[in-house]
Amino acid sequence: MKEGNRISLILVFAFLACITCGLNAEEENHASARLITRARDARDRKDIDAAIASLRQCIDRYHGEADREQASLKALPKTRPEIEAVPTLNNVATAYFLLGEIYRDQAKNEDSIKAFKAVLTKYCFAQAWDPRGWFWSIARASRESIIKLNPAEPLPEPCPGTEAPEERPAAGVSQLPTKIALHDPGKEEVVDYLKYGEFKNVGTKDYRYEVRDQEGLIAAVGEGIYPNSSAVRWDPAFKKAQKEKRLEGSHWDFVHSPDLEAAFLKWATSSEPQGVKLFYTGLILEKSGLIKQAIKCYYAIVVHFPGSYGWTYWRTPWYVAQAAIGKINYLLSRHPELGYKLVDADVRIVNGYDNNVADDVAITNPGRFVKVSFWERLKESFKMRPATRFLSVKKRVGKGKVRLIQYETGDWELLVNNKPYVIKGVTYAPTKVGQSPDNGTMTNWMEDDFNQNGKIDGPYDAFVDKNKNNIQDKFEPAVGDFRLMKEMGVNTIRVYHQPFPVNKELLREAYEDFGIRVIMGDFLGKYALGSGAPWNPGTDYTSEIQQKKMLESVTKMVEEFKDEPYILFWLLGNENVYGYGCNADKEPDAFFKFANEAARAIKAIDPDHPVAICNGDILYLDKFGKDCPDIDLFGANAYRGEYGFGRFWLDVKEEADKPAFITEYGCPAHYEGKPQKEAEDFQADYHLGSWEDIRNNCAFRGGTGNSAGGIVFEWLDEWWKAYEPFLHDTKGLWKGPFPDGSMHEEWLGLCSQGDGKLSPFLRQLRKAYFTYKKLWLKN
Repeated sequence: MKEGNRISLILVFAFLACITCGLNAEEENHASARLITRARDARDRKDIDAAIASLRQCIDRYHGEADREQASLKALPKTRPEIEAVPTLNNVATAYFLLGEIYRDQAKNEDSIKAFKAVLTKYCFAQAWDPRGWFWSIARASRESIIKLNPAEPLPEPCPGTEAPEERPAAGVSQLPTKIALHDPGKEEVVDYLKYGEFKNVGTKDYRYEVRDQEGLIAAVGEGIYPNSSAVRWDPAFKKAQKEKRLEGSHWDFVHSPDLEAAFLKWATSSEPQGVKLFYTGLILEKSGLIKQAIKCYYAIVVHFPGSYGWTYWRTPWYVAQAAIGKINYLLSRHPELGYKLVDADVRIVNGYDNNVADDVAITNPGRFVKVSFWERLKESFKMRPATRFLSVKKRVGKGKVRLIQYETGDWELLVNNKPYVIKGVTYAPTKVGQSPDNGTMTNWMEDDFNQNGKIDGPYDAFVDKNKNNIQDKFEPAVGDFRLMKEMGVNTIRVYHQPFPVNKELLREAYEDFGIRVIMGDFLGKYALGSGAPWNPGTDYTSEIQQKKMLESVTKMVEEFKDEPYILFWLLGNENVYGYGCNADKEPDAFFKFANEAARAIKAIDPDHPVAICNGDILYLDKFGKDCPDIDLFGANAYRGEYGFGRFWLDVKEEADKPAFITEYGCPAHYEGKPQKEAEDFQADYHLGSWEDIRNNCAFRGGTGNSAGGIVFEWLDEWWKAYEPFLHDTKGLWKGPFPDGSMHEEWLGLCSQGDGKLSPFLRQLRKAYFTYKKLWLKN
């Protein structure tokens, strides 16, 4: 899954270079887009008169076409093709928006409000492209800017789709809170498929389940579960819900409806492909507490539709059966009272590491459920680590204090000073409320000293607002984030040496006083950093000139930091394979081969620290395995859901046989329509499931044995992610496997900044903080 370019500091230059509407090569030829680009360049040069002239020219020349495109729309376009079909509308609205920002920066508030209002009154369906990977509503951003300038300014009613969540009308589906009471739950709690048919060609591409007793299987599974799909229509609840008009609307809008009964009936009768239909039916059963039925639903996907797929928000394939297996294992772990485990189930997708599903092949083993007694589970939970001195070593990587070892069992361990080291990391970027890379106001947290007491603010002056009253009481002294992280069990943070300078002394103190090591990274041309390329079209990994500059950046980093005691290992890139400021998505082989060249350059200077890559989930993992023999660890930003990371660990083992770690994972502490406490409960549960999966796949834990740990995203909420940095915005920026189905970028912190008035010092610790404290200090 696309992570969304979460490292805040790097966007200082990138966003300023790309506040227009996502100009691709085709749009570049559009004259209105060229004027926006010209204005942007002039603004970057501080030639404000030239910028205004280009923006006015864009408006004067193209407002007629923009008016026609606006008039052709009845609602906010939702898909990228729909958005890009109205380029003039998007560009002219962007021109007004940029004018508003320029006038605001000049303290010409009346002119600024007038420009922003033009977007609201004329071009409310315009959208712009964010380099972090999504489109945003220019009208909504304009509205927020006006409110900031003058809260009393009268504003027109927002157009549909551009409202803030609190302004948005309730979804057009039933909001009646209900639970599911099944009319026909089926005769078997765990279906014995061998009674009703035969598994053929298990473990091959020709796998299939051949039904011999259709009626018996229908009776066993219960309503809503394949092949018993039609029985739902005979459920009295279905007829009642129809009569009450609770089934009106799209089944997709029912996914997060509190009317779970209606949602189940709607999804069980939907026209989606069977695999997708069964997954969401299972999800709704799970929400209603019908865990056994949910497991039956998920398992039906594996048995009948192992090759089924859907699409993520980022247009990458989502393999439903793999997710279903992950869900089953998660639920059985969460509910040991069920007394079962699923063994040997696996769906491997050959050719499944790119965006082309046409050549995918599913190699399927449906596995089987086996009973597990209480004592067997207890024994598993106390599984002892073997005495590794008696195990032969298959492979050694590194010569210094930080090394990697692969044992004869195939398990990998990261060793520091000859002791196993599991990465218990967090992304740390304590951004002050009101700062934003979008307008160039973000400062370097490693140097910030806003209270001028000679100490760096976040690491040393942060305090815990224990009673959450948004003031610092006498019993709430400054403790600092480093101490809070140590008390939580953090042993690692992830830092890039670009674009801000690194405070070496501060990181030495983090290591010496708090035991926190550093994974030091270079973006390797992502966001055009280090390559010398302009943001658009971005870094070209086939360019020898740009490769030379990037290697210079990498070697400079290594030479500067290789002798620092806090360095754990080196990290290359940040999900470059998703594109955005580089062409790794279009030239993956060129990118990975160059990354391997960078790794070799690092090891020529520093043979004492391993080298890792930061990928976008497992996109192009096969190419990494082929092209990167000199990269030692596979890291990936992955946001897959509360069940963990599914087949991720096995995929890495099969394609590269290297240790792996999650470079970013997390969940927002906002759930639209739910109380804050409940949202934080969901966030904590998500983190618990994620970490348990990471831990269970570490060496000698019974899983794949190649997990090296993970890095939580993130320590502290950042308020700038949705454009208005003084507002803690609740908008969902993209769709994904989160509690309410949306990524709320500004709510990812394990700590909140409260109402923001005492930023960057105030910390309100969320439940997830204490979840990790329990998990990480225990082992």
